[in-house]
Amino acid sequence: MAGATVTAVALAPFGNVPLPLVGDQPVHGKGAAVFVAQFDLSGDFTGYNFGKNRQNPDITTMGNDDQVLLAGIRDGSMSVQGVFNNATDKSDEEFAALDGVETVFTASPTAASAIGDRAHMVNGFIDNYQPRSSITDAVRFSSGITASAGAYTGQIIHHNNQESSVGDSASINYGSTTTAGATAFIHVTEFNGTDATITIEDATTEPTYGSLVAFTQVTGLISEKVEVTGEVLKFIRVALTGTFTTITFVVSFSRTLSN
Repeated sequence: MAGATVTAVALAPFGNVPLPLVGDQPVHGKGAAVFVAQFDLSGDFTGYNFGKNRQNPDITTMGNDDQVLLAGIRDGSMSVQGVFNNATDKSDEEFAALDGVETVFTASPTAASAIGDRAHMVNGFIDNYQPRSSITDAVRFSSGITASAGAYTGQIIHHNNQESSVGDSASINYGSTTTAGATAFIHVTEFNGTDATITIEDATTEPTYGSLVAFTQVTGLISEKVEVTGEVLKFIRVALTGTFTTITFVVSFSRTLSN
């Protein structure tokens, strides 16, 4: 795992960017990635949709010329479309197994291939799984996921690659400290070894880091959502320790900027 190399990129976790960009170029959808629980199912999907919403009740009263709304409950969703695959640990098997199970989903329009890539994150339940067959096409499927206390826009802070040694990831410089907590997802999609400990660390200045998020100790394939409250410092990185031969995992992270 690479040393603590700083990526001096000031990222706005909730910035309004109409398209994910590499330089100044739009990104093609074929490069996206979707992680469902402890599985990278990107090879089964042909597309995904992500949405964050807020139910804002109308509190307009007499005498107002304009509609007045009250900030209400947040919700969110994700949907996926793909090509049917009933092999072991692929979409058909996993969507059936996750029926009624609260699950973490991370999608990245740029394949989660680099630290700082955009992450679309949903913690929720699969509403439907709908395979469909036609004599003029391959068997395909679609599925909808509704958030349960969790739809977030964030960054990939450990990209989807295999590690064979302990160490710290490159860091992200968010520009300033925030005070309303954060949410992190982890997807461990491959593991050979005894155990691994994966934590998220933060710092006001490099290289003085402290622990911010501690995921459950890894002894096999896992996925998890962890929330923290309070202050989140300017710099963020992922630390990996343990006894293992190889481990492949993705960590997505979203600062809470307001309630």
